[in-house]
Amino acid sequence: MERILIVVLGIALGGLGFYVYDLKQNDMDVGLVATVQKPTLKSVLQVAENRSANSVIVVKEGLGTSNNAVFLMQWIYKSHVGIDFTGFDWDAIDGVGEPYSPDGTHLSGTLPALKVLGVGEVISETDKAVSKIALYDEEKNMRPVAKARQDEVNACTRDLLLYDAEVIDHAKAAVEELLSVGAPTDANGVPQITFDLTFKNEAALRTEIANRAGKDIVCGGAVYMDAE
Repeated sequence: MERILIVVLGIALGGLGFYVYDLKQNDMDVGLVATVQKPTLKSVLQVAENRSANSVIVVKEGLGTSNNAVFLMQWIYKSHVGIDFTGFDWDAIDGVGEPYSPDGTHLSGTLPALKVLGVGEVISETDKAVSKIALYDEEKNMRPVAKARQDEVNACTRDLLLYDAEVIDHAKAAVEELLSVGAPTDANGVPQITFDLTFKNEAALRTEIANRAGKDIVCGGAVYMDAE
């Protein structure tokens, strides 16, 4: 009896399931073969964005009874954290490429490092002299000092975003959601798949987070210039 095999490819968000139908002339048997597929993601997955209000105060002390010159720079800074999957072999994750188990599927392995993406972006900036010294050009002399400190403050802001347990957990959940596409679900629609995934640098990140616990880390502050 003539048999016709029809293969339907279901693709969604990087997941790929294979559904095979076996058709006969007078009847039809339906079989399902579904495997955990490699996500098609081959570049960067952005998982967190932070917009922070940063500032630097530059102070130049006057002599004697002279006022101090104070220059204030403020800006909004945007930074991102993500995972770069360029060149990553998804076969390194145990369970990828294997059939879903009727008793539940478990995936485990090490993901690329979680990291800051690029150097961020200053999206708005203002500055002004809030206190002046007679015959002194605050904008000319103090603005370059503030600008020089700006990069340091931005680096500190990016650092705070990376060393955040909630950001790590959110990033891992984003990857797990990607790998859950196409997984069988229970009666409540919950994918029947569990994970034991870690980022390459996760242990170091969490150690540093623990070291920082209870410490008041502030980005910015005042820069003091020499007196007149």
